[in-house]
This record gives sequence, structure tokens and C-alpha cells, in this order.
Amino acid sequence: MSDSRTLERLGEFEDHIRYALETYSSISDGRVAFDVAAAIELQPTPEAGYTASSKSPVSHLGDVAASLEVVVLGPIDGTGDNDTYNVLRTRHKGLPFAAKIIPVPKDCHTEVHLTLAAARTIGNNHEPVTFAGSVSQLGLNGNEVIRLARLGESTAEHMGSMHRQRGAVPIATIAVGYGGGTTGDERVRFGDPSALYNDWGHIQVFGRLTISHEAAKEHINMLRHLGVREPR
Repeated sequence: MSDSRTLERLGEFEDHIRYALETYSSISDGRVAFDVAAAIELQPTPEAGYTASSKSPVSHLGDVAASLEVVVLGPIDGTGDNDTYNVLRTRHKGLPFAAKIIPVPKDCHTEVHLTLAAARTIGNNHEPVTFAGSVSQLGLNGNEVIRLARLGESTAEHMGSMHRQRGAVPIATIAVGYGGGTTGDERVRFGDPSALYNDWGHIQVFGRLTISHEAAKEHINMLRHLGVREPR
């Protein structure tokens, strides 16, 4: 559901998104390239639990290897939906009674969260802060919606960034993938299903980079080139 006050401010984020994506490309020494012109074309998403988004291709070593969705979360927006797990059949203590917090199954190999920008909605300084971002990743434990991790900045780091007490830096975090707990060739899947939830009172803009199972066979090194880290 698009938040009208957040929609009015979409244009403020264009330069910040552009700069952030160019910086991530530079971190990879140009091996990862974003379609910045398409990425900044944010469109309202009235049917979703978040305010706006854009979708664009991502290249790795010259080949299209992933997709990027730039997602705009207004205060208490979320990326969940009611399509697989019904909000009426789940427990979600301390979270809104809404489809936007319900975790979604993932059909990709890997999903990466990229901090892009955030902006306060109250106070004197509403200018977006490039690379600021901190969202709660929600998952399921039986029929209970639980908090899995915090993606992007820690709570303390994010508060510092938003109050201009520290300089925010680019942070790329694996949100969905295969990681710890490995035994032999077995890899433990994490973040599937999941949803991302903005539990702050301000606007957050982040990138959701997804790599398919097929593309991962040749391009999983994209994660290393972007300096991706595992969730906290």
C-alpha cells in the first residue's frame, strides 16, 4: 500500500540511489554494473505492503546475471504478503496484524540487501542520508512470525547515521542464501521464507539484488566482488 507522504518524496532519492549504485559498482572494480537509469524510475506499488519500487537488470563480468529491485519502505512498511501463509493463521507478537509482515517463499538462489538511503520524516533535517539503512528480517518458526536478523546497519549505527553523528557506509548483506552449519556438501538454506520490515519511523530505500539458481552456477562470485557479508 503506497504511503502518500512517502510518495511525495520519491524524487528526493534519485541522486542518492544513483550515487550508491555507482559506489557498489566501484567496490567491485566495475565487475558488477547496474542499470542506474532504470533503477531510479520508482513507481508506486499500491497492491504491495511497501510504497514504491523499480526493477532493473544487473550485469556481472559483462553478462546479465541478476536483477535489482529498489524498494521504498515508508514507516512500518513491509515486503511480505498473504499469498502463501495467511495472516489469520500466524502469530506475530509485537508486529502489525497485516499481510506485509508475513514471510514469502523465495525461488532464487541468493538475495542480497544493499543499503541505499534513508530519510527522516520528523525534525528539522529531512535530507536523505546515503547508505543509511536498517531493516528487520522476519521469518517463520512454525506458525509464529519471528525476527531472524537485522540487515544493513545495526540499531546503534543507524541511529548515529540518521542523527548525522557518523558517516554511513555501503553495506551489502545476504538476506537469502546458503551458509553456516555446513556438513560435507550439504548447505544450510537461510532466509527462506522471509519478509523485510521497516520498524523505524522514517523512510528507507534499499536494493534487493536476486541471483537465480541458474545464474549462480557462473556468477556466484558477484557476492565476493560486492563485499557481501552474512546477516548479523
